[in-house]
Amino acid sequence: MTDATATAVLSGRDGFRALLRGWQPLVFYQLLMSLVIAAVVSPWLLTLSYTLIEFSGEPVLGNTELAAFLASPLGLASLALGLSVLVALLFVEYAGLIVLTDAALRGETLTIRQLVATMLGAAPQLLGLAVVSTSLAVASALPFVGLAVLAYWLLLAGSDINFYLAARPPRFWVAVAIGAFLACAIAACLLRLLIRWAFAVPACALAGHGWREAMRWSAKLVRGRAWRLLCMIGGWLLLKYLVLATAAFGLDWINGVLMDRLGERLSTLVWSVVALILLDAFVMQLVAAVFAIGTAGMLALAYEQARRSHPDSCYGGLSRSADSGVSPDRAGMLRAAIVAIAVLGPLASVAYPLLFSSEIVTHREVRVTAHRAGPTTAPENSVTALRLAIAARADCVEIDVQQTSDGHVVLVHDRDMRRVTGDSREVADVSLIELGRLRLLNAGQPTDERIPTLAEFLDACDEKLRLNVEMKDFGRSPNLGAAVAGVLREQGFLDRAVVSSFQLPPLFQARQAEPALPIGAILSAAKGDMTRLPVNFLSLNERLVTAELVRRAHRRNMEVHVWTVNDRESAVRLMDLGCDNLITRQPALMRQVVDWYAELDDIERMLLRLRRWMRE
Repeated sequence: MTDATATAVLSGRDGFRALLRGWQPLVFYQLLMSLVIAAVVSPWLLTLSYTLIEFSGEPVLGNTELAAFLASPLGLASLALGLSVLVALLFVEYAGLIVLTDAALRGETLTIRQLVATMLGAAPQLLGLAVVSTSLAVASALPFVGLAVLAYWLLLAGSDINFYLAARPPRFWVAVAIGAFLACAIAACLLRLLIRWAFAVPACALAGHGWREAMRWSAKLVRGRAWRLLCMIGGWLLLKYLVLATAAFGLDWINGVLMDRLGERLSTLVWSVVALILLDAFVMQLVAAVFAIGTAGMLALAYEQARRSHPDSCYGGLSRSADSGVSPDRAGMLRAAIVAIAVLGPLASVAYPLLFSSEIVTHREVRVTAHRAGPTTAPENSVTALRLAIAARADCVEIDVQQTSDGHVVLVHDRDMRRVTGDSREVADVSLIELGRLRLLNAGQPTDERIPTLAEFLDACDEKLRLNVEMKDFGRSPNLGAAVAGVLREQGFLDRAVVSSFQLPPLFQARQAEPALPIGAILSAAKGDMTRLPVNFLSLNERLVTAELVRRAHRRNMEVHVWTVNDRESAVRLMDLGCDNLITRQPALMRQVVDWYAELDDIERMLLRLRRWMRE
């Protein structure tokens, strides 16, 4: 094809028409890549991450361990490898779409063999481009991250972060403003790099450039077009997320209306929901495919326009023979493959939950635990909060304990007491006598109540209430686990208590002191199989909870406790997943929800779970 002929298809309208004419291979390739990533690459990355964690010597990396692992050479290498692989996959997907789009713009059709050969030739350069661009992006963000850490150390390191989150003094807002500025700076820097290298993938895929030459060539072509590209890509992405959000909202509304009109027969419910899930998955995959193809089309068109207008440009397109079109029979096979993928993809999203239909109607007893001893209307970790939790019919209370300078176990959540008493000293620096002179605050106002010891708190518990003692180890209480176990033993509370912590050493210390005392690991972020931890239960942030995780935990006789659950919808979802304990600051509300859920029959619980599957 001559330059004059190619120039004729460079307008946006003609490019759109060309995409419509050659839509079959574009849709086929996009859906194929989606399935490959979901079925092959994602499990491989998961297996690789588990293998790397095993090199660290730990079965799972929790909050502090995960941070330490990522700061280590092995962790940084793992992070770089994972990001590079993900970016490389994105590049391969868009490179294939760009190649197909370029062919459509030229009025040609690639055979599958030509497309595969082109992508195999470009793959090493795309991988190199992914590694280099990811590394440079991370390196450009590191100085800003360092400044953020420095700002935090200078402004917020003087007290526990929970004080600043609750009181929000002027220095907190200064830190927030600095953090927002640095976040915007990171975003601007990354966006600049994204625009600068916007044509690197087309240069590798269409012109056969190496990754170094592609990055240099992209920087030349972008010069003078940066704002236009920014508006084009930014506007298209904004439209994409608006359409996806609208589609998700509309489908959820339609599903709810139809589900409310279904009968109560189990078979009718299941197959009706299967049909709705298939429809939902097809619509969402179709929308995602349209926007992925549109992005590739815009980049291919913009690249061709920029290349032809650049004075140093020479034709670097793919060489194709005149008879490179697809035969009618092959086109029919292509359409059949597209239909198969469009159906098999949604079917896969349905098959997994149905395989576990035997567990769908199984109901487990769910307990309600009052977080930090009780509702927010009373001072946290106080005897008053405990009485309110008992009145709300909570099954358990969760409290936070530390040791004073003279070894007494007291109920304080933060490292220091600034938020709860106004005294900025750390708990480990204060004796029990000094602590007794302080009074707890409630909504910022002083009360007549003081910080209780663990023994005093246990004396105030009734005969049925159970206790979850969270040990707050800030590195200054080496005997905290043994001290807590000792108090529970002395008060006769060992058969009604469990202990938990973000750190494993105090848990193992408590277990050594009292082997029958159940211990639990608290996790808000983790990598690896959490059910391999040598504990009796997991106390998880709601974001970490999945049906598969709960099933694995139960198979290993581990309970799953979830925090902090304060609304009805979240509670129902977690009970659907099979969680054993809801830790909440609204024990009265959770008591109502748990009792309501326990009274449902199997069909009603099935309906709730099917609705959740549809939304997820």
